[in-house]
Order: sequence, then structure tokens, then C-alpha cells
Amino acid sequence: MSGASATLGQWLAENGDLDRLDRELVASRALKLTRAQVIARPDSPLSPSQRQSLDQLAARRRREPWAYITGEKEFFGLRLAVGPEVLVPRPETERLVELVVERAPQGGQVLDLGTGSGCIAVAVKTHRPDLCVTATDVSLAALEVARRNAQCHAVDIEFRQSDWFSALAGRFDWIACNPPYVADADPALNDLRAEPSIALVGGPQGLAAINAVIKGSGAHLASGGTLALEHGHDQGEAVRRQLADCGFAAVETHEDLAGHPRVSLGRVLAGGQG
Repeated sequence: MSGASATLGQWLAENGDLDRLDRELVASRALKLTRAQVIARPDSPLSPSQRQSLDQLAARRRREPWAYITGEKEFFGLRLAVGPEVLVPRPETERLVELVVERAPQGGQVLDLGTGSGCIAVAVKTHRPDLCVTATDVSLAALEVARRNAQCHAVDIEFRQSDWFSALAGRFDWIACNPPYVADADPALNDLRAEPSIALVGGPQGLAAINAVIKGSGAHLASGGTLALEHGHDQGEAVRRQLADCGFAAVETHEDLAGHPRVSLGRVLAGGQG
């Protein structure tokens, strides 16, 4: 932006490739104003240093999710630390948490498989302190973020590095998992480039990790235990089929807050593998 007399309103207009909310948030953060002040002061002149701060923050927003810029994201009523080591928690995943919180047995053992930021584990333990929660991830960097979130919210969770089930023993009453489920060639990945691909990409149809988790979970679920999987809005039928093929009973799919099929459950039959 050029011209010493440039105004905030001019800067907002010149950065129209960002949506209005993003522009207002950038201006609010860079200029230390509230959004209401940003909206009410379009004629405010900008100093060269202010314009530089605005431009630098806008450039970051074009590359990164807003949560990486602020370093935090709200999830299930909790403020969680996030960074490029982990996926940004999404509202869709709150349905998975709700199901665990509502249905896990009193004092049960719960596994959050592939915990990332720890959003599922921390939310579950916060709302169901009676549960014994274990959380795993293959990424040590992600586990550090998850541990920080657990400490911040004063919840006791056992964290363990594991490539899915490789470092796990024992059985759980519930296994909750938000695995990578975006297909390799999905155009949506273009908008997710800043987030770790290992937590996003799930093979040609996006089902590779889902199928691996379903096949491996039977040996780690207690009798009558439940596997709960988040998946893409168009993957419900395939996930239910895979659960049934692997012997799971009471297979069902639940919609997320936007009304999309998002979480599928299967239960291990008492006395037998799922």
C-alpha cells in the first residue's frame, strides 16, 4: 500500500481477496483495536509501521489458518493451544466428543487414537472426569501440544507415542478416533496446505487410515466396547460396511452440527471380537 495518508478503510478495500471477517480480524489484531472500532473508523489514517503490520499479518492469513496466528482455538467450550504441529480442531469433531461423553460407561477406559492437539481427550476428560483417558499420536511434536492443553485444563491423561496401536496393550471400553480421511487428490487440500498432511490425507479414497483403525481395534476393545470414528460426509456408507465386515455390531452413523453424516460407531459383541 502506498501513500502516507492511506486510511484503514482504503486498506480494507485493497485487501478484498480476504473475506470481510478476516480483514477485520487482521486489522483488529495488528492495530490493537476491537472489531467494532475497526468497523467504526474507516477514515483513520495509517502510519507506515501500521500499514506494514497490517500487510504482514494479512500475508500470514493468506497462508495459515487464523488459529495458527492466534495460537489458540475454541473447541467444546475449551480454549486450546494449537500450532502447525497439529490440525486445527473443527466443530465437526464435537459430535464425536458428545457421543463418548454421553455413552461411555462410568469409570471406563477411553482411548483417543491420533490425538493431535488433544482436543478430544481433553474435552472428554473435562466433562467426564470419572473416565480413564489415554491419548496417542505418532508425532512427538503433536503430543507436546496435547500435553500442554491437558496441563492448562488440569486434566489427568496418559499420553503415549504410538503409530495407531503399535505401542498399546490392554483393552478399552471406547476408542475414539479422528483419522486422516481426505482423499489424496481432493481439491480441498489446496486450502489446508498449512496443516500437517499426515493428519489429513487418507489414501486414494481417504479410507486407508479408517480401515486400518477398524481392522486393528478389535484386539484393543473390551467385550461390548465401542469404536467411534469421524469420517468425511460422503464416507458413512463405506465406513459402516467396513465395520460390519469386521464383525462389529450395532453399527450406526451420527450427523454433525451441520447435519452431515460424520461419526460412525460399531460395538464389539460380548465375548467376541468386533
